[in-house]
Amino acid sequence: MKVVVFDGSGRPGGSITVLLARVRDELEAEGVETEALRLEKNPYTGCTVCGQCAHRRDLSCSHPPEDGLRRCVRKLIAADGLVIGSPAYSAKCSPAAQALMVRADQARRAGVDDPLAGKVAGAVVDARSPGSAGTYRTLTEWFSRHGMIVVDGSCFAHGAGAQRDDDGAEAMAALGRAMAGSLKRLAG
Repeated sequence: MKVVVFDGSGRPGGSITVLLARVRDELEAEGVETEALRLEKNPYTGCTVCGQCAHRRDLSCSHPPEDGLRRCVRKLIAADGLVIGSPAYSAKCSPAAQALMVRADQARRAGVDDPLAGKVAGAVVDARSPGSAGTYRTLTEWFSRHGMIVVDGSCFAHGAGAQRDDDGAEAMAALGRAMAGSLKRLAG
């Protein structure tokens, strides 16, 4: 069993990175192999205006460039589960997390079956901004559209004070335990 943890934050060592490390620690304690990928460390390009989509009716890109995000999508497809962590930017995910989701959508259109269906997924959102609920909803709805098993309750409302930090550590540990339990049930 393997879970890929995508850090969509632009700040190395920031709150999203810390929260995701807590999830990874719990997953590994439960015997689940994890791999952490910082999306900002995987350079990616947007549309290169190659014109290959012009003849397609659904206008989907049939030739996404070989870049860091394409490698991330291959790792995502090969894994049993995923966690995406993102700060909230006006109720939207970080640009890197959005780009990952778009690139994974392209992989789905390229094949007949959805390669993400049946994977266990969780979202981690540092809810210091008013748009955090929208960011969390965007991630979980994307998981659901792909037929993934969404482990709920993974939006961490961060606040000031040591008590909140302790609550956050426990919330992330609970997310890791819930994901490990779901993976074990699927493995049979």
